[in-house]
Amino acid sequence: MTFDVGSDVLKAFAVRAGGYRENSPVPDQNGQSNYIDPNKWVASAGFDLDMRDPFDVFMGPVHLGAAWQTHFMDRVTLHNRQDPDYPEIEAWGEIHGFTATLSICTQ
Repeated sequence: MTFDVGSDVLKAFAVRAGGYRENSPVPDQNGQSNYIDPNKWVASAGFDLDMRDPFDVFMGPVHLGAAWQTHFMDRVTLHNRQDPDYPEIEAWGEIHGFTATLSICTQ
């Protein structure tokens, strides 16, 4: 059995990518509590694929999609002179997210 994507199987294909920079709205703080909210860079990418079922198992088209997003947080140092246990805190890091979908028609 062969699978030829170049034939009438592939209906639509889309690739997406983007990114942005987000500055924290939280000002410098020196109180009993501090909000840790560093500036961040965000990047994302994804794709969508619509195709006819090449094996004729389903009654309609098959849709596959996937997306990834990462937040890169800048290093931030908070100085809290009112808390002797934590006078200085550093924060930074990354958050990664991934999602995928598969939709099929069975009727």
